[in-house]
Amino acid sequence: IRNETAALRVLTGFFGGGTSFPLKQLRTTYAQPRQTPTQVVMLSDDGISSMFQDDETGTPGEQISARTLQHCQGAGHWVLDLPYDLDDPRLQQSSWLKSALERIQLGQQQGWQVYRVNGLEPMLQFAREFSRQHYGADATSQGER
Repeated sequence: IRNETAALRVLTGFFGGGTSFPLKQLRTTYAQPRQTPTQVVMLSDDGISSMFQDDETGTPGEQISARTLQHCQGAGHWVLDLPYDLDDPRLQQSSWLKSALERIQLGQQQGWQVYRVNGLEPMLQFAREFSRQHYGADATSQGER
């Protein structure tokens, strides 16, 4: 979108629910295919795994996630602030981290592109590079929006 107020409303919106992923937002936003390709970017940590829980209507998060990728007509990206590498064998020692890793891998199997950052500065660097790649002069000359 090009409307600054609408963009800020999305960026500063409060979902509530503590650390549970706001599945209702994905379910309603991507209920139908988008008219123009959309890049869906989620900034999170290993709590992104809550995206695969059932939503408040009982719809499996796995279905909502897959439909989002299908209907966005673009691509889905997870930018995860993680203090560890996803292939670190020590993750298998914690049942919670092992479960979170399995769900992150499920997201990758669905087609989500996963980027690991560790801290605010690496996340900001990712945002600059992503913006340049998808929305900068190079992207607009290639027809991306």
